[in-house]
Amino acid sequence: MKKQIENIGLAGKLIKTLKMEGLRGLAQDYIELGIDSMLKEGLVKDIPIISTIVNLSKVACGIRDSIYFSKLLLFLQKVADTSPWEREKFIEENCKDERYFEQNILLIIEQADQMEKAAFIGKVFKACILGQIAYEDAIMLSSMVNKAMWSDIEEILKNNYTYDRQMRLFNCGLLSLDWMKKIEQDLNKNQIQRVAFDGLKFNENKHTKMLKAVACL
Repeated sequence: MKKQIENIGLAGKLIKTLKMEGLRGLAQDYIELGIDSMLKEGLVKDIPIISTIVNLSKVACGIRDSIYFSKLLLFLQKVADTSPWEREKFIEENCKDERYFEQNILLIIEQADQMEKAAFIGKVFKACILGQIAYEDAIMLSSMVNKAMWSDIEEILKNNYTYDRQMRLFNCGLLSLDWMKKIEQDLNKNQIQRVAFDGLKFNENKHTKMLKAVACL
């Protein structure tokens, strides 16, 4: 799939897809129909990015390709919950290099190891399109989601932390490790207060907060 993404034949196809009228309805219909039926009945021509990947394959699509198409449809379904003009504005503001822009997004979707992640990444970019988070943060947050275990993401949304989970989320960038501070009074120096450090603790960071905000979209 990576070779297909890098193929010059894909240039502009994701952008063309994002600009489509009725994208949400198409993505939803195809998800309900199922990728196998969609491929057999030749319906892929309606979504430029998928039809182009199929044509570039030049052979029948395997399981890996079918899974990738399903992830791509889930991503598009969430992103399409915005207006065409909002998506076009997003593209104009962030697509300085068309090929680099498309490769970034398509590779992020490919790296999602669960369907839930692909859908969530779609919500991340929906938030970006709506101007709620910056494009750079959308790329960073999507990468963190891909590195994390999906069960950990589900639990972080419930504020259900365990030490092992906190360690894993810290390693993914979704938590920070900070010094715990406490105020002490020095009785020998006229009740002057001083700050003392009392170990380390895991704290939510800006990406944790973004994750929770995106989940509510």
